[in-house]
Amino acid sequence: MKIKDVMIKKVISVKRATPLRDIMEIFKNFHSFPVLPVVDNENRVVGIITFDDILKVFSPHNIYLSKILRSVTLLEEDQMDLSIVDLPSEAGILFVADDLMNPEFITIDEEELINKAHSLMKMYKRDRIIVVDKEKKLVGIVSLFDIILGIFKEKGICH
Repeated sequence: MKIKDVMIKKVISVKRATPLRDIMEIFKNFHSFPVLPVVDNENRVVGIITFDDILKVFSPHNIYLSKILRSVTLLEEDQMDLSIVDLPSEAGILFVADDLMNPEFITIDEEELINKAHSLMKMYKRDRIIVVDKEKKLVGIVSLFDIILGIFKEKGICH
């Protein structure tokens, strides 16, 4: 059985410039998608965002807020103590997917067998893998549950 037979084909993705507020809305409304692929203009995956990546924005000493504060020339060095600076209300538009995404992710070709996906999941300790076509464009996501469900359907255990 191939990945394309069991993968989720309707995948929500975002562009590099998608603001944090839009990303938060996606996670709020589609919480069944714990991984959000970030794609370029050709729909090639350039990174992923997980809920944990978003939580980093709100940590007391986050690197994203530090980067923005350093760009504000009016602040003195001692005023950049992140433990006393609140997250700006503009954070929803200042932070974009490119700031948040993890550029290290695993992909698998849709034509591969599910055994290969299962091996990659075990090797990298992941429960989901981004699925791409021959041109490396996003076509889906496959989870361990999708693989198990596919096997069950093939064996007639469920529909």
